[in-house]
Amino acid sequence: MSTELTSTVWGIAPWSGELLQVSGDVDRGRANKWDYFSQLTDDFETYFNALREAGIDYCADWSGGRRDYFRATVLNAEGFQDGIHDAPVTRWFNTNTFFRQPTIDGPLSNKLQGIPDHGLLTVFTDGSGPPRTYQPTLLSPYAFARLSARGQGVSEAQADTYVAGLYDELLANIGSQGITHVLFHEPFAPYNEVEESERRRLGHAVGTLAANHPEVEVGVYFSYGDGAEFVRELGEDDRIAAVGCDLQRTPAASLAPLPGHRFLAGVVDGANTLTPDDKDLLPLLESAVEAVGAPEVSVTHTVDLEHVPLRFALEKVAQIGRLGSIHERTEAVT
Repeated sequence: MSTELTSTVWGIAPWSGELLQVSGDVDRGRANKWDYFSQLTDDFETYFNALREAGIDYCADWSGGRRDYFRATVLNAEGFQDGIHDAPVTRWFNTNTFFRQPTIDGPLSNKLQGIPDHGLLTVFTDGSGPPRTYQPTLLSPYAFARLSARGQGVSEAQADTYVAGLYDELLANIGSQGITHVLFHEPFAPYNEVEESERRRLGHAVGTLAANHPEVEVGVYFSYGDGAEFVRELGEDDRIAAVGCDLQRTPAASLAPLPGHRFLAGVVDGANTLTPDDKDLLPLLESAVEAVGAPEVSVTHTVDLEHVPLRFALEKVAQIGRLGSIHERTEAVT
């Protein structure tokens, strides 16, 4: 079986210095929302052009205006004890990223307005060459339930149920927009080295959502730790279309064959500003291709590129595109 190499960029993008400046100016009354949206559009055009020039097959939701994984969902759903603007600030693991932690206080899917509008994507893709697959990134339902606070009397099982209802509606909304792919980012489970029972809960949550929405190809990416066990277990679920992990922290030799899935190979380190030579990353990529034997291996980054300044993130996008276009290696697995 041959393996096709492609490339993927996922998750949240870093803000430009100009967008940070105008956002602060709006807060201080020195600029208005139209100044902000104008700069946001400029940022998106920069991101989109970088993705297009790199030949990225699966485009990330790099809107430029997204602050964290919870915000867009919380702003569009009722049922949270504290609004996103009033919730306490919580540190995102051992990084310097902070987010507003919502409190689950009951069912979350009433009056859901859906995921953010993708108007900018339409503007920049219209007549701009071959269409590329758009793949929005959501925090995995398991991580959403684990990282949220719980209101009084809300058990973990109830939180799982409430979040499942919310995500069921989210995927229905995504499918109604004609979006065919979605990626769940799972940072919590590998980082906390959860036990087998927790891995089963995660797999059940994601697999059930994928089964309920066959019109959307669901993928799961594991960052912040060794994702071998998770990839192996979800790779046995034919309801899930793609799985992937950070290969800087997951030994390629520990990966199991994935003959029926797309594999996202986290080769390019998104946590620092270093850009190694392509040839230094090729052995890692080749090892992953040989280990998983998947019909498609998509080169990507290890963690969100929001952790590095914009110009370094764009350099990493270009490298991901180069590594994903090494056509002579598409017959590496036979």
